[in-house]
Amino acid sequence: MSRRLGFALFASLAAVAASSIGLTPASAEVTPTPQPAQAFTPKIEVSKTADITPGEDLVVKGSGFDPAANVSLRPPVTVGQPAGVYVVFGSFADNWQPSTGADATTRTLLDTKWAVPQPSYDQVSTDFPAQKPRMVLLNPDGTFELTVKTKKVAENPRNYGVYTYPGGGAVNAAHELAVKVTFASDT
Repeated sequence: MSRRLGFALFASLAAVAASSIGLTPASAEVTPTPQPAQAFTPKIEVSKTADITPGEDLVVKGSGFDPAANVSLRPPVTVGQPAGVYVVFGSFADNWQPSTGADATTRTLLDTKWAVPQPSYDQVSTDFPAQKPRMVLLNPDGTFELTVKTKKVAENPRNYGVYTYPGGGAVNAAHELAVKVTFASDT
């Protein structure tokens, strides 16, 4: 058998074997498998929740916050852009969540920070530079870390704690979280 005939025979046998297991030239191509969308499940961790003293700094670590979830309805973030979440040390009523229709009077904001995705962070830092000191980056993976300062109020003391809710007037119950704290003088 000549070399050319042997190669042709081998190629034919390979083609028959490939077709018998369902491989064709078209199906043998590698097609990238689409990756599932990242699942975001928001949560916050607070460095200390009991025996707090007024003026104490608390470290807040957030994770699972979808950076694209809260679309701004008002400035300073450009309307239609992601507005992140407010992270607040405050004195809040039992029913404080914007998604339930609770108005701003249910929330006494004592130290407010703002976790914002990079494009909106850049835009607000440029257009409204006075906002920059209270902003931190909301990373693409949904994480942030910041510090809030504790304070007590004489008027209308309610549930002290660290709270999150959507920025820019957006409504998103999944981003309305609370970690209550107690002051040493309250125990």
